[in-house]
Amino acid sequence: MAHGSKSSGNKQREDLVVPDAQPKDLSGGPWTIDAWCQRWNFSRAYFHKMQREGTGPDVFRKDGIVRITPRADLAFQNRYENPESEDHQRSKRVRQEHARKAATRAVASPNHVAKRRHPGRRVRA
Repeated sequence: MAHGSKSSGNKQREDLVVPDAQPKDLSGGPWTIDAWCQRWNFSRAYFHKMQREGTGPDVFRKDGIVRITPRADLAFQNRYENPESEDHQRSKRVRQEHARKAATRAVASPNHVAKRRHPGRRVRA
């Protein structure tokens, strides 16, 4: 910064980029994770978050090499553009069923908050 110039203070950080809905280049592949993230304008951290959640692209691994194929990229693009797809609905139902079962087990537990006894408190009749 030159002497006497003022900083606007409103500079956006380049690593906090909102993902685009379309890749920059529709040709090429297979891509490394970094190349695929650059193609979609995603950070690597966002890629790994999607992988943990099961919403990222399928990756090909062989002998320590990790690539994302054009077919996996196209499947990801279809899921990304249509979040109410059959796969999305199925995973949503699975999460809801898991939550229901966990709640049932929690309520049945002798340690559930509603079953705790508090010494010194009056018990209502």
